[in-house]
Amino acid sequence: MTLSARLPYIERKNIREGEIEDGEAEAHLHGDSKGFGDLLMMAHYRLVEQDDTNIALQFGIKAPTGETDVKDDAGLKFETEFQPGSGAWDFLIGAAVGTQHGKFGYHANILYNYTTEGSQDTEIGDVLSYNAALSYRLNSHDHAGHEHGAEHTDASWDLLLELNGETRQKNEIAGESQDNSGGTTIYLSPGARLSMGRFSGFLSLGFPIVEDQNGTQTDIEHRILAGISLTL
Repeated sequence: MTLSARLPYIERKNIREGEIEDGEAEAHLHGDSKGFGDLLMMAHYRLVEQDDTNIALQFGIKAPTGETDVKDDAGLKFETEFQPGSGAWDFLIGAAVGTQHGKFGYHANILYNYTTEGSQDTEIGDVLSYNAALSYRLNSHDHAGHEHGAEHTDASWDLLLELNGETRQKNEIAGESQDNSGGTTIYLSPGARLSMGRFSGFLSLGFPIVEDQNGTQTDIEHRILAGISLTL
């Protein structure tokens, strides 16, 4: 069993929404939304460990700790879907599989996120996430200290190439389904990961290759994900 916690910082730039002005459809720029998101706590339970292959169950809970009152350029509160936090408790369950062959690693997982009603009487739609990744180990060597007896630290660099998919149900506000929400997006995401002792970090740049959104929504140009982690 591996337990983890993640606290994201989220920034959405150049948010635009379609509005009707004098009978004409216009896209209005509302500015940026940024702040700390909701705390996610996950458990990773390994079912199978055979040769270089692992199969695990994943389950978790997301607590409503994120900011929900960020305002746009006009001083109006962003809708919940654009806020860093949702104001809702979410529950997650899924599975993951990974295998290593020499310098190549192959990984896949699927995760279902069941959402509840949060701030502004809004329930963000349930989400099914599915990911596949190829990793390539560039190097792995010891950095020895200059002083006798200094601790050795393993440093490893991996190149990553991922497909990250997300299918989201429509949002509901005060019990009414929102037609211009939800849909499917799949990203092609190259990136890199550094592992060194108890610390690791990653950077990933995602480009949408499939955008099948419900109704009329803002197109996604790219997505940047970065993070650091500490193993206790």
